[in-house]
Amino acid sequence: MLNILYKIYSFCIALPIFIVITIFVSTSVIIAGFFGDTDFVAYYLPKFWSKCAFWLFLLKVKVEGRDNIKKDESYVFLANHQGYYDIFLAYGYLGHNFKWMMKEYLKKIPFVGYACVKSKHIYLADGISGIAKAVQQARETLQGGMSMIIFPEGTRTRNGKMSPFKRGSFMLANEIGLPIVPLTINGSFDVFSRNAKSVSRGTVTLTIHKPITADERKGKATKVIMQEVYDIINNGLVEKYRTPTAPKLKAALFDLDGTLIDTEGQYSTFWEAIGRRYRPDVPNLANDIKGTTLTNIYATYFPDPDTQQTITDELNAWEAQMKYEFLPGAVDFIQDLKNHGVKCALVTSSNTLKIESVVRQIPNFNALFDKVLTAEDFTASKPAPDCYLLGAKTFNAAIGECVVFEDAYTGLQAGMSSGIFTIGLATSHTPDEIRDKCHYVLNGFDGLTYDKLIDVIKK
Repeated sequence: MLNILYKIYSFCIALPIFIVITIFVSTSVIIAGFFGDTDFVAYYLPKFWSKCAFWLFLLKVKVEGRDNIKKDESYVFLANHQGYYDIFLAYGYLGHNFKWMMKEYLKKIPFVGYACVKSKHIYLADGISGIAKAVQQARETLQGGMSMIIFPEGTRTRNGKMSPFKRGSFMLANEIGLPIVPLTINGSFDVFSRNAKSVSRGTVTLTIHKPITADERKGKATKVIMQEVYDIINNGLVEKYRTPTAPKLKAALFDLDGTLIDTEGQYSTFWEAIGRRYRPDVPNLANDIKGTTLTNIYATYFPDPDTQQTITDELNAWEAQMKYEFLPGAVDFIQDLKNHGVKCALVTSSNTLKIESVVRQIPNFNALFDKVLTAEDFTASKPAPDCYLLGAKTFNAAIGECVVFEDAYTGLQAGMSSGIFTIGLATSHTPDEIRDKCHYVLNGFDGLTYDKLIDVIKK
């Protein structure tokens, strides 16, 4: 009964009054625009109009996080688009003067469209030229606390959940160089969605998140920034409208030999010769020591100091003339991870002298990694998990935010013991030999991307 009475009130009283107010406000803004006032009247009259939309239809409003923004600073606000009341919510309750970024066709809306033109809101046409024009207009307009609001989904949601963001608004925000402020709108879909015929009573909530400055975005790919903003807004939604997000990957930790570079055959040749000479009683020495530090190899198999020195000298000479080449797809994969904001670390049982030999042949080797951890950086060798735990700690990453790439038995055991999601590369062993020693087996990096890796981790 109450619902029926509310519908009668809405159509017979609230709606006619609101139409009159809409015509009055639009006309006033147009007239003010002719006299050059595109900021004061064009903001405060629509603010009154928007609040009337809530008052007349008896809706409640809640605002959270307003202290995250300052009135005298300019921002680019990015909000999810739940329903028709999103515009009223921003105008009436954001508490910050702004211009809309809107599609070109919205100019055609009677009264409101022309009022927006006179208010100097920013229209975005399709194509690169449309973005360039919008950037130029935004640079001229967004100063002294004047901000801009964009709905990066491009349209209202059909089911309450967010759609993927479009790149254009983020490219524009980066070009302008203003802080990005994510906004989460809750309740607008329930009050008046694109599928609804009329308004329903309820509460609409606006959450203003902390700004993401231009410096914080510097060096990040547009796709990474898009995902960061999407996650912030999405996490602020009520659970029924929250989109399940992909696992957050903060750090990738790579072994070296047999994982990134093809050296296992060369090392096997060296250690097989050493085994025949000094330890004929250990026929599988070359295989048993894979992934183990030289210190551990000596402690376990070669305790005599003179023998150790001889092997060290021969090994240094051997490594200096070894051929170092990345396995197919490894470099492209690491670059894709970094483009998505993932920190990459080399975690190897080799010493710094060996890394110097690698760098001599691959000059840009160190530039691929945010951190290089060698045998000198940890005391317990693989299969102890210490090296990979140190890698996670280096980037202040939780265990669940990391992934390990390994090929040798000892390295796979180290990864699994650390609790980090461990991927085995079937380069030194067959897939069947390592399948039960890791979470997932890869034949190699060729064709692997960040998105495919996330799919693997999710499964």
